[in-house]
Amino acid sequence: MLIVIHHSRIKNITSCGLAYFNDQHAEVLIDFMECRKNGVLYLNRSDLFEGEDRSIHSSSCVGLRDAFDNPMYIELFTEPRTRFVYPYRSSFLKIIGNLRSRRAYAQFRKTNDSLTKHGWTTLDLG
Repeated sequence: MLIVIHHSRIKNITSCGLAYFNDQHAEVLIDFMECRKNGVLYLNRSDLFEGEDRSIHSSSCVGLRDAFDNPMYIELFTEPRTRFVYPYRSSFLKIIGNLRSRRAYAQFRKTNDSLTKHGWTTLDLG
């Protein structure tokens, strides 16, 4: 199962976690320490990522991100996973040029930069 949330529902990001509003307009808090723990388990089990086993103490990774998927997303290692999407509308010229919307990408970068500012990382898939 995957929870998909539009990025506009993000309330704030702190060093402890991310708060957003769910479909019932209730505030939900995602704990980054829990995401880090789940991320280490995921990365150590996965055949997709090379390297030695990661430890909880050496990792700051709380999720995945992909700016080349449609829509762009940042997915956090919650249980079940929570994906924040950054959809965009393409004009005819953008479709021809295969370019992403600047506004959606700016919001995507803003979220990722805020995670980084608070000491957390996401694994870049695209």
